[in-house]
Amino acid sequence: MIQDVDESIRRLIIGELVNAGGSLIKEESQIVFGLPSDEPPKDKKPRLNIYLHDVRENLSMRDEQFHIKKTSSEWEIGKRPGAIRLDLSYIVTVTTEDPLAEHRVLGEVLAALIRNGVVPEKYLAQSLKDEMPNSLLLAVAQPDHPAHSDHPKLWQSIGTTIKPTITLVATAKFNPYETKFVKVVREAIFALGQGVHPEGPDRQMDIRSVRLAAAGIVSDKKEDRGLANVTVSVVGRVEQATTDERGFFFFLNLPPDRYTLRFSRRGYKPVEHETVAPPPGRSDTIEPMDVSLVRVSDAEREKDDLAARQEILRAPSFIETGRRVMVSLVGTLRFPDGTPAPYVPVRVGGRTAVTDEDGSYHFTGLTPGEHQIVAEIPGRGEVPVLPSGGTATLPESDGNGKKVKAKG
Repeated sequence: MIQDVDESIRRLIIGELVNAGGSLIKEESQIVFGLPSDEPPKDKKPRLNIYLHDVRENLSMRDEQFHIKKTSSEWEIGKRPGAIRLDLSYIVTVTTEDPLAEHRVLGEVLAALIRNGVVPEKYLAQSLKDEMPNSLLLAVAQPDHPAHSDHPKLWQSIGTTIKPTITLVATAKFNPYETKFVKVVREAIFALGQGVHPEGPDRQMDIRSVRLAAAGIVSDKKEDRGLANVTVSVVGRVEQATTDERGFFFFLNLPPDRYTLRFSRRGYKPVEHETVAPPPGRSDTIEPMDVSLVRVSDAEREKDDLAARQEILRAPSFIETGRRVMVSLVGTLRFPDGTPAPYVPVRVGGRTAVTDEDGSYHFTGLTPGEHQIVAEIPGRGEVPVLPSGGTATLPESDGNGKKVKAKG
């Protein structure tokens, strides 16, 4: 994995500097991964040195869920733990005889890295493409990162002269786990209790069966991955189920009949599907359900939330009691390239929420009026975001390095 991160960074530098033209880095051979050198290049061409000196897990971005993999067999399902996030810390230096050329190249590299907070897919090595989206994040010149807190000690251990340096933290998905395949259980029979029956030793212990009435997997139609926390309800009855981290759900002991199941989760369009609960002893007739949900757009989500808030305001209880009206703030946080920003703390006033895997955040009980939205990005600190039509976009820069105020 580490060599793929190196390769992705190398491709990014080539694409942004070498292929774009106008840079002092004109050839791929001028990009070197390794220790900074005190010796100027013999060909007098600047050398860009990118040196990896620290690797550690980013605990704030740990994925505790299990992810599922569908198989051709309806009797098996694959699962594996989620990928971990690793922070790979680099120092970027330039070796040349001319200090002005050194500073120019550092400025070009700094601009290229800042422009690409999320490395575009076209630059990613294959193993990182497999972990899309947001498989490689870049944080540049962040002094609060623990790997870059003691520069004198770092340079002393390297054993070379201290040079002007850009600090770079590449946060990459790394999944060392194998997919484990397990059998899908359809029917179970078990004994209730052990020992002597309460009415005496002559009374036989009850043997009861638990009958699987309906089961299946719910997935995201676009990304083809299991969806957790989908509510599955039986239309016309009180029974409900919730999908697990694999997207799997089941119902037990429904009376044999035909039912309509309704699938709903925030951020997706609800759907209904029919199923048949078989009679006892005929679990072989169950057809496992394969349900796909379609994500709603930011505009559709904002429209639904607005309609819900208007319905609340029209409610007689609000009008008659004169209660103070509170509002909700709902949106999706995205990176500048349009990809969702998952598991990011978002603050409005003194309240904090964390975006879900789709980048969605939700605040309730806010007073009507303007509210500033601030996101806390690992390695970047607090960053004001720019909301528009239900989507809050992380700014790249205001051109002067100042914070940009955003109202929502």
